[in-house]
Amino acid sequence: MRKPKAEPKSLWRFWEFLAVIVGILATLELTSLLPILYWPGVILVYIGFGGVVIEGMRGRWHEHALLRIAISVIGLVGFAWWTCGVVFADVPLTIAFQRSMGEYADGTPVGDIKWDSNWSDLRVYLTSPQGHDLQDIDLQISIKGGMIPKVSQLESVCEGFHGFSVSAPTALETSTGPIIPTGTPMANNFRIVCDKLPRNSTGTIIIPILSTNDWTDPAHPPKFLTPPKRLVQGCRIFGEYRGLGKTRAVDMKCEFPN
Repeated sequence: MRKPKAEPKSLWRFWEFLAVIVGILATLELTSLLPILYWPGVILVYIGFGGVVIEGMRGRWHEHALLRIAISVIGLVGFAWWTCGVVFADVPLTIAFQRSMGEYADGTPVGDIKWDSNWSDLRVYLTSPQGHDLQDIDLQISIKGGMIPKVSQLESVCEGFHGFSVSAPTALETSTGPIIPTGTPMANNFRIVCDKLPRNSTGTIIIPILSTNDWTDPAHPPKFLTPPKRLVQGCRIFGEYRGLGKTRAVDMKCEFPN
């Protein structure tokens, strides 16, 4: 007598594990294209691990008590890992600043910049201190008491690095009236973009500063187009980056002693 042919088992029996896999992919990978998928992906993973715990205890995959407990423990461990290791994980982008007078001769190559002896030097250090890559770093830096002709990085650490002005060229006020710079636009507000900062690495951003006079009193304009070069007075850097799929904000000031 022929045995009845066994019906093929549907993958739907393992929907909990499929939910975990799809949720992880949505949270950690697809957010580079659609950031809105982050929280749906997070919730889907929680649903999947919760299903593993509940269905494991109910004995859907095995009736033996120890195996039911083991399957449920796997779900609980996954739940804890997802919560502590991903959703609430600390994935910082640390930022440090250093300024100097930039004592380089005219034409000295500093990164991709040919230095001008009239510039002082501001360095911004972007560090990924944890074991996670940081993606889509998008920052704006504004400075006081000067203009930025261009930006560069010292070494090719930040992948897909770009730096460009996000404001119109600044008019320089003199005793004979305003002068609009020509050629490469200079402004006191630049945007820095880095597609990827590898884990446990530091990218060094070079920001030359051309000192300017602030003209706040129309009756007493400055006598010179630019004063002698001086150390940058202060700056603010703000924006966002993505770590472990989550978009995270940055907003800080650089403060230097007098």
